[in-house]
Amino acid sequence: MMVTSRACLPCRTAKTKCDLKRPTCGLCSRREIVCGGYASDSDFMFRDQNATAKVNSERARRGIKHTTNRLCLYDTNSVDTLCVLNVDALQTSWLAIPSPVLFKLEDRILDKFYAEWVSRPCAKLKNPGYLDLLPEMKAKAAPASALNLAVEAFALANAGKFMICNGNLKQMAFSRYGAALASIRNAILHHTLVADDATLMAIMTIDMFEVVFMVREEPLKLHNNAIEYLLAVRGAEQIESDVGLAIYRMANHRLQVRQLGLGLEPLPVQLACVNMLDLSTPRYSLSKMQLEAQQTLSISQDLGSFHLVELSHLIYQIQMKLDEYEHWKACLPASWTPKRIRLADHSEVLQALIASSLPFTDYILIYEDSFIAHQMSFFYHGQLALRSALIDALFAMRNMSLDQLDLDRETEIHQKATSNLADILVESSTSLLASIQLDDCGSLYLTQERITLCYTRAVCWALQQNKRVSARNKDFTYRLENWIRQQIALACQ
Repeated sequence: MMVTSRACLPCRTAKTKCDLKRPTCGLCSRREIVCGGYASDSDFMFRDQNATAKVNSERARRGIKHTTNRLCLYDTNSVDTLCVLNVDALQTSWLAIPSPVLFKLEDRILDKFYAEWVSRPCAKLKNPGYLDLLPEMKAKAAPASALNLAVEAFALANAGKFMICNGNLKQMAFSRYGAALASIRNAILHHTLVADDATLMAIMTIDMFEVVFMVREEPLKLHNNAIEYLLAVRGAEQIESDVGLAIYRMANHRLQVRQLGLGLEPLPVQLACVNMLDLSTPRYSLSKMQLEAQQTLSISQDLGSFHLVELSHLIYQIQMKLDEYEHWKACLPASWTPKRIRLADHSEVLQALIASSLPFTDYILIYEDSFIAHQMSFFYHGQLALRSALIDALFAMRNMSLDQLDLDRETEIHQKATSNLADILVESSTSLLASIQLDDCGSLYLTQERITLCYTRAVCWALQQNKRVSARNKDFTYRLENWIRQQIALACQ
């Protein structure tokens, strides 16, 4: 799609004014995100073009983009109404753009989706970005491709309760979701599934649609086999390009969350790829540490067949792994350390949470960036799974050993540690779901970043899956999910 501004890509996506400074514009410098550069001449369209130029421009676009992805929602002369949105201040200015610029409803829907859900990479690499590849990949995808259909489904669902038009956005969203699923299913049945970045991103987008709009519990529930197959087929080739690595990072993380929760061992391709990454980067060293923990956890699934010596060795392995977790945490940059905030001291945010009926705890954990919160939740998920397995092993040893008093004391210590880990995850979940951040003055504010909803769902599932988590903490996660169902217009009835 041609653009009507020379603004850099992050400013265009957020619909904010770009000062056009290079190599980095002022807004991107302040937000510490990667500046995308000018729009190319071939993609640029002047705002004051006349009717003839408009026709020529459309013809040129058809020539440049051999396939144009249109949702065909309504006639071009019809009018759609955009209701008031609760979006970040940096993103609200796009609402004031004249209608000729945002003439197509499908363009407005996609712009809204990208503005709310795409997380841009930060220049200082504290956030590598999430879904930032999607706009370009969608533009290159064929209209009937699984990726194009999946993105359109998500964009329609996301706009469902904000836009009034002649079409039923909910029905259209599920129609495209079903078509995307059918496209993948038919490719599998006819052995024509192409193991490429577009297919992997399509399945990840379908999975995200189910997590957000269907509030599905289990990560990758129906798609794990397809993800595992694609990663195994591509092998190390998947991480050889920047695009492939970014998609691998998302897919691998979703797989690891599932594997940790269900006690599954990692795939050979996961173990091979992680050793090829820069392990000085916290997110990659964390992934490697979690993969090794998964190997230990998979061994502990059948404690009934263990002898006393084998149990002792397993307990030692888990304890050494827990020490490694503490060492990893101690070596983190200061920016990864959260601040524990008492909500009662911030009345505006507290009143906003009460008004929206969002469940909250008295204290919340605030991280410098949502991606850091996402990674630290993953870290605590791994610790929680290990300590739960350790308690199981101690109970099994207690049934075989005469020294039950010492084992009872040690079990109590680890049960308390498990409870503390669950509390940490619960206290981080509200701030993650509501996208609460701290400004430079120490005041809380709501960013309305939507991708954090997916992050929060992973936290909820991790707590619900663990049998050592208290009923009180599990109940809190169920309340969060009920709130999500009420807020998402397409939640399953």
